[in-house]
Amino acid sequence: MKKILYLDCPSGISGDMFLGSLIDCGLGLNRLSSQLRKMKIGDYSLKARKVTRAGITGVKFDVIYKKHHGQEHSHNKTFKGIVKAVRSSALSNRVKERSIEVFTNLAKAESKAHGVPLEKVHFHEVGDIDSVVDIAGACVALEELEIGEVYCSRIVIANPAPATAYLLQGFDIAITGIPYELVTPTGAAILKTFSRSQIDMPPMRILKTGYGAGSIEIPGRPNLLRSVIGADQADGDTDIVTVLESNIDDMNPQVYEYLIDRLFEAGALDVYVTPAIMKKSRPACVLTVISVPSKAEILSEIVRIVNATTDLEERLRQIVDLTAHRMGQDVCSIFLLEDGRLVLRASQGLNPESIGRVSLALGEGLVGWACVHRVPVAVDNAQADPRFKYLGATGEERFQS
Repeated sequence: MKKILYLDCPSGISGDMFLGSLIDCGLGLNRLSSQLRKMKIGDYSLKARKVTRAGITGVKFDVIYKKHHGQEHSHNKTFKGIVKAVRSSALSNRVKERSIEVFTNLAKAESKAHGVPLEKVHFHEVGDIDSVVDIAGACVALEELEIGEVYCSRIVIANPAPATAYLLQGFDIAITGIPYELVTPTGAAILKTFSRSQIDMPPMRILKTGYGAGSIEIPGRPNLLRSVIGADQADGDTDIVTVLESNIDDMNPQVYEYLIDRLFEAGALDVYVTPAIMKKSRPACVLTVISVPSKAEILSEIVRIVNATTDLEERLRQIVDLTAHRMGQDVCSIFLLEDGRLVLRASQGLNPESIGRVSLALGEGLVGWACVHRVPVAVDNAQADPRFKYLGATGEERFQS
């Protein structure tokens, strides 16, 4: 069972809010503490307590540390020092890799923001023990809770730090006039590293819901990060894809074949070109590229290399996989035949009663296509729908209009 973590960010995100929300989801504080003790970064303790923000209860996570006389931990304030501390720890290899990846993303953003080489980046926020614990703790939490994929909502921000703005490039944001920093560099680095994409909550069976509280009470707004952990219910029925589209009116048509070949070689699921008429009746083409979210950036770059003036719009869709639809415990394969019949062939013969439970959950676009081409489509309670007639066959059920 693959677990999904969905982060709902109506009041931004920080490292302590992220850990607080996962503690509220069931992450053990003692277990988290024992894992983090494997990294020698100073004298500190962890604290988690229930608080209320705008009438909603959440967990406020804090790192309490005591700075001994003459001990500043300056070696942990540089990118090089933090990476050394992580690599020399007894944390699992997976947690080490992920922690270094988060710190690297953060260091790159700080490097851009302050115009210094990566190896000379001197962290401001991250130099303190609490922020180091937040990042390493986030990686420990994802491993402990066995999270397979992370998604997030649109991010609400206000007064972002320069590094935060760099880290959120490519994310959909909403700006509010609240005079507080809603998204910290640590929180942005966690999103940058782990969030597969921004979508509405993906299809899943909800297992846990938790709230991580921010430090202050914001009038009229719950200063909380909501984490929803669920079990992936796709099982071959649905998947999340990225759809990249761009209107192109300045490229030699002979280049399309080369571009399409390059995109498929790089892992695109599908590529197609649609003729279009733009303003002032100018002929153009709409280039559409469908891919898994993780390859969207690479495919976008290929298009930009071939045509530098192209700017792709990226959006996410939930699609239906018609090759392994599940009905109860029976797995069906669905075929669209050349003669226009839609055939459901099951691993076990389907009886007429089961046909009424068939649902292809087709989107409006595909339903419209089916209507135009007069392709019979099974819908909920198909047996009772007069548009469909059950023909009956052993091991094969057919629908025709």
